[in-house]
Amino acid sequence: VKKQYRNRGLGAQLLLLLEHKIKTDLKPENPQIKNKIIVGAQVQAEAFYKKQGFAPYGEIYDDEGVRHIKMYKYI
Repeated sequence: VKKQYRNRGLGAQLLLLLEHKIKTDLKPENPQIKNKIIVGAQVQAEAFYKKQGFAPYGEIYDDEGVRHIKMYKYI
């Protein structure tokens, strides 16, 4: 989310819409199987993703000069 539009809940709403889309489009044949969402989050946004239920894993890595961390969430 661009800086001028942050702190309005737009990022959280976008993630919820994407999760809904994934749940709708990728229904597993076995309902006990969960889908796993993986994101490459900027380290400075890690707390935001944690609030949305994501957990970090792996090492911090560089993506075009910006520090990132992989994060996942089961839905």
